[in-house]
Amino acid sequence: MTIFQERLAQLMKEKDIKQADLARMTGISTGTISKYFKIPDRKIEAMNMLKIAKALDVNSEWLFGATNIRKSFYEPSFTDIYEKLSAIGKREVEDFALFILNRESKTEPKTIDFPLLGQTAAGAGVSYGDPSYDTISVQHVPKGADCALTVRGDSMEPLIKDGSIVFVRKQPIVENGEVAVIEIDGEVVCKKFYQNNGDIELRSINPKYTPRHPNPQMVKIIGKVIWNENRGL
Repeated sequence: MTIFQERLAQLMKEKDIKQADLARMTGISTGTISKYFKIPDRKIEAMNMLKIAKALDVNSEWLFGATNIRKSFYEPSFTDIYEKLSAIGKREVEDFALFILNRESKTEPKTIDFPLLGQTAAGAGVSYGDPSYDTISVQHVPKGADCALTVRGDSMEPLIKDGSIVFVRKQPIVENGEVAVIEIDGEVVCKKFYQNNGDIELRSINPKYTPRHPNPQMVKIIGKVIWNENRGL
């Protein structure tokens, strides 16, 4: 038996489906279904393959034998998910993918010293430019990063964990919804930034923290967070 025949028989046994049942579910004639079982080299039309996969709720690639990963027919692919992301989301995925590619490379990446300016808080503010930090040894720096900071606090978890390192692209303006490092009257925080009609709202990801509404005149955007050591941003 071919892989297709074996897997089709397996699915039909699991779901207690007879050939006549499959014919009714797919609109494929019982004669054609029977030939798929009896003739090993029988050509399977692409449309019929999709109809069978859909009826049995399995990915056609697995059913045909192109992969050993079995999934639901309706489970979206990575491409489907990626295409639904905003331009910001796509850039974040690309940054993280480059990090993973570099980490899994067979060639050991070089270690470089990168400026670590201090600490940023995911919670109450901390002083900017903590003198106990000056550089950090890293193997990958996301494109466009100018500096790095250590995060203290849990208000941005689970995306950014307490003690992790965030890389920052220095820029005075960020778009609504982007994660930014922001100075407020000498203290620095890491939050999602929103601005509407002159009002500023800084949101945490951890739901136990309420949004902050600082005086706009006291707010200075240091830059956009583009990646952290635990996961991509």
